[in-house]
Amino acid sequence: MVFRTKEFLEQYEAALKNLNFPVKQIHRDQPDNPSEPGIRMGTMHRVKGLQFDYVFIPGLNSDSLPLQNGLNDCADSASQERLINGERCLLHVASTRAKKQVIVTYYGQPSSLLVGEAYKQ
Repeated sequence: MVFRTKEFLEQYEAALKNLNFPVKQIHRDQPDNPSEPGIRMGTMHRVKGLQFDYVFIPGLNSDSLPLQNGLNDCADSASQERLINGERCLLHVASTRAKKQVIVTYYGQPSSLLVGEAYKQ
């Protein structure tokens, strides 16, 4: 499972643990042992350079990608466009970690990066 933010990852991790699913956070400085059971979880930044058979990217809503806090902090349209392009690159990296299949979900309004529309405020 790949998440945009660590906070979102931690919410899913707590919910999965509550349901007795084994989970393992991906850490850059700790090698993964594929023989250990568990759902691998990491942020979009953390999974760069890794590959998995299946990648699940939940919660790609309009308010989570691109990050609204980042957009609100942009001083002008050029900086907003740079931020959106960075977010687009992160989504590309996350989705191309899958060797076989990537599954993306959202609730409410989907991210503008999923529906191919330019971000409009």
